[in-house]
Amino acid sequence: MTVFHVALLLVLSALIGAVYPLVKIAEETIPPVTLTLLRALFATLLLLVVVGAGMRRSLLPLRSHWKSFALLGLLLSLFFLSLSEAEERISASVGALMACTAPGATFLIATLLLRWERFTWLRFAGTLVGLAGVALFVGPSRLLSEESELAGIAIIGGGFVLYAANMLLARSRGLDPFVTATGTLVAVTLFMTVAAFALEQPLGIHPSVESQLAVVGAGVLSTGLAYVILYYLIAHAGAVFTSSFCYIMPLFAIFVSHLVLGDDFGWTHSAGLAITLAGAWLVNRNPEKLAAGAPP
Repeated sequence: MTVFHVALLLVLSALIGAVYPLVKIAEETIPPVTLTLLRALFATLLLLVVVGAGMRRSLLPLRSHWKSFALLGLLLSLFFLSLSEAEERISASVGALMACTAPGATFLIATLLLRWERFTWLRFAGTLVGLAGVALFVGPSRLLSEESELAGIAIIGGGFVLYAANMLLARSRGLDPFVTATGTLVAVTLFMTVAAFALEQPLGIHPSVESQLAVVGAGVLSTGLAYVILYYLIAHAGAVFTSSFCYIMPLFAIFVSHLVLGDDFGWTHSAGLAITLAGAWLVNRNPEKLAAGAPP
């Protein structure tokens, strides 16, 4: 492990954490499906340039494995869309904290459905601890009284289940991870193009300058560049080291959301954050098999 790898890990954590406040800003004047389309489009363009031209990786699998990429793209499309929809109801801080439940969702799918890993009660307890931390962070009274917030948490929680399924399915294909990321985002862009023109009027929107900058940042930096750094670190620093960004990312996201968006942050939020991260740590007791289990 080198200082360079540590620096990249911090950059990765900051980039992925920034997506939550960026989506919150962008959705002020951009509808959710169009927002998802633009985020995927900017990320796809960056990956096509970096992976295809910069790394000189063959992109022929995009054609020969198009069915796999279509399924991966559908799952990731629904995940991206769940984030955009959920953040119309919940704060960016809560959205970022919900990302810590992704390892738990991955664990449950891999053990109970796919039987790829051994079920342990300790890791299952970690899943429950993580959910309890989220509940404390939001506030039990708000969960019981604010139907909109509860719906937002349910939407993004379902999205993270789909993201976990996407990651497990992607690894089962055994393809170059950079090519897999590129092919998946190409499929997301195609799906969201059809959905945006069918459900919204993307050519008729007039986003503010802030929203335009936010959606470009979410696509190019927090999605496209984050994918490149993620897979680079997995290849050169190892999956165990890279998976530790799961614990750093919420700190960046919540700090930025508090600073830029004015999200509340008091002692109960600190306790909820600590409990949620502890739950994620318990679930990730076997990090080699849960590499990249938290979302950008």
